[in-house]
Amino acid sequence: MKRHRHKEEKKEDWLLSHNFQYDGVEYSYDTEYACQNGSDCCKDDYCRCGVIRDTHVTEINSSQILEYIFKNESEENKYCIERILSNLTDDDFEVKTSGGYYGEEIDGVYLTNKDVAENINKVMALSSLKEKVLFVLNLEYNFLLPELKKCDKWTIETVLLDQIDSHYMARKTKKKIENNYKLPLGVCLRKDGRFRLIDGHHRIEKAVKDEREWVMIVVGE
Repeated sequence: MKRHRHKEEKKEDWLLSHNFQYDGVEYSYDTEYACQNGSDCCKDDYCRCGVIRDTHVTEINSSQILEYIFKNESEENKYCIERILSNLTDDDFEVKTSGGYYGEEIDGVYLTNKDVAENINKVMALSSLKEKVLFVLNLEYNFLLPELKKCDKWTIETVLLDQIDSHYMARKTKKKIENNYKLPLGVCLRKDGRFRLIDGHHRIEKAVKDEREWVMIVVGE
């Protein structure tokens, strides 16, 4: 059974207690059996000596985490939360084990990065789209462009892809860019009826390759 956050829960560490075992995190492990290596510990009985070794996270799907845990959040919250989640690595999770009647079992997969949990709670507590977007951009780049600070109006819009101007060639990334990504692809500034792309170059580049006509973006002006 999936565990979801109750609406009234306000603890900063609620994410740290969530089991991600079936909520967007894939993992791998090996099991060693003493009875297969000369021991007679399970002789004439069911095998009960399995010990789990080499547990590690193999894949983190931020879109699935959003769908499973944050599906009732607003679109702007989802966008900002996904931005935070997309920077997670396998080192941010721990695969926990526990004893069972037939040897060790996987107990769950848990987030160990307290900063991530705290930042998600912080961005959800902010009241305006401007505050939320500037928060996640500053979190990722450690500074804010002066042009962004000057924008007073922020909206989420669906626009023609060819109205977006990008003068930056996105570097190769190991991140998987999804075809069915349903949130805004990037952050743009409106200028003279067009949109200057500030952030989201990999996703916009993928949209161009996929020959998409319309895309959703966050717009500041």
